[in-house]
Amino acid sequence: AIDASIPHPNEDIQKCACVSLEQLLTTYFPVGEKGPSDRLRTRVLDKFLKQLSSKNPAATRGYCLALGHLPAKLLAPTCESLDTTIRALSRASNPKAKVDGEGDAETRRNAVKALSRLVTTIVTSTINSRSNDSVRKYPINPLTAEQCTRVVNAFLWSLEDYNVDRRGDVGSWCRMAAMDGLTSMVLLSDEVSDDESKHSIFVSLSGTKVVGGFIKQLSEKLDAVRVHAGVCLQKVLLRLDSKFPPIVGVPDLVSSLQLENCSINFSWAEPKLVFQRVMKAAMVGEPSEGETSVSYPYYGYVIAGIIISVGGKADSSEATSALLEHAKQAKGTPTLHRLGRILVQLFERHSGVGRVTLPLLRSIEKLLTFGCIDELFVENTEFAHPLLNLMESEIKTCRDIHRLFALGDVGGSLASAIPDGSKDGVKCLSFLCLLLGHTYPRVRSHVAQILYLALNERSDLGGMDVEAASTLVLETPWGSDLTPEEVTKFTADVEKILGFPKEGKGTSTS
Repeated sequence: AIDASIPHPNEDIQKCACVSLEQLLTTYFPVGEKGPSDRLRTRVLDKFLKQLSSKNPAATRGYCLALGHLPAKLLAPTCESLDTTIRALSRASNPKAKVDGEGDAETRRNAVKALSRLVTTIVTSTINSRSNDSVRKYPINPLTAEQCTRVVNAFLWSLEDYNVDRRGDVGSWCRMAAMDGLTSMVLLSDEVSDDESKHSIFVSLSGTKVVGGFIKQLSEKLDAVRVHAGVCLQKVLLRLDSKFPPIVGVPDLVSSLQLENCSINFSWAEPKLVFQRVMKAAMVGEPSEGETSVSYPYYGYVIAGIIISVGGKADSSEATSALLEHAKQAKGTPTLHRLGRILVQLFERHSGVGRVTLPLLRSIEKLLTFGCIDELFVENTEFAHPLLNLMESEIKTCRDIHRLFALGDVGGSLASAIPDGSKDGVKCLSFLCLLLGHTYPRVRSHVAQILYLALNERSDLGGMDVEAASTLVLETPWGSDLTPEEVTKFTADVEKILGFPKEGKGTSTS
């Protein structure tokens, strides 16, 4: 009955089966001094691991969950056996993992949950077995530092799971499970008294990465994710006797997020309160380079999270206000240039990932529209030039019309913001011409309007026949069903009038 219920399509039945399995294997099926018999290992652990590569999503979901409910006597009779299970679950939890060629959020989430339960099971069993060594008759191998590091890395990877399907942001299930797993390991590192287990967990955890990951999730748009992140932060930062690896600026973080005044039931879903607090947390820093400067380890995490709220489908006005206000206050300071670098780095890191690049582009467009980052274009090529290069690369493989529109909007805003006389201004017009030659008529029509306005706004185009180019852009029926040859010809004509070098741009975006 348990065997039939583990791969059952109903999630509740799977959970009940896994709980029953744990009770059955813990109470019965004794193992000897050499560990479980070959028959028991083949019947349970080997079978479960093999099912993780099944083409049946219900099976991969159920057996991932079941692996987390196995007792330590089956999971860790040898270091190699434990390592095999951890590696298999880590692969299954990867945001890019596939089941029969398709992503499956439930499998990834259950793999993350199983890793969390596995760590707790092995650590507590190791401690109990050592305190009752005269009673224990079977081997339990403790987690090594390498294995703990692999588990932590799997959790951190899952915090970057932004996969979506027709149900929406299903990656959020994995992110919340990963936060639970990291919190569990942090609290476990405080509770265990066994030196070997404590050392393994201690060296695998990075305070900045764990807390930074939580703060990033606290900055995002989904209420449920923010609530989860807020609760996890409270559990981690408000511990009285922490043996955790150093966390930068704990008192300042607690003050910025106002954790000391929050009950565990505080509503982290309230955007007006949360986004103001996370922007303050972004500026928590520590002295570096001989205390001649200050580093802000959480800044990138906050910006990476808040752009998802600012530029997502359900645009958060509170997140937008918090980001714009932060950028305005940063004018004239190194913080504004840090913001520009972070935006470019995020684009570079997530190039081609629409779930991130679309809200990122929309956030940049808002910052440009409100004049918040104009300083980045004054004698500075560290923002516009690399940004335009990344935008050019993005359109060559992009098929999402919303992202293509956003690329055009950012191009138009850049054309308005970049000062006259800058080479980046001409590069921006060249980018718009590249996008003008796209296959989609709606994209061409949208970009034609943007390019027309850009040509007539800039006053540093003295060497170009702006009037002729504007007329051609205005009179060409970009939104009609032009043939590829016609699109190439019209785009090449615009580029020729403007004096841009001929690089076959008119057809590179098909």
